[in-house]
Amino acid sequence: GVPRDTVEFTINGTSYT
Repeated sequence: GVPRDTVEFTINGTSYT
């Protein structure tokens, strides 16, 4: 949902939670 250090989904290696 928002940029964090956990996984909701990933875009270009950036983890979102």
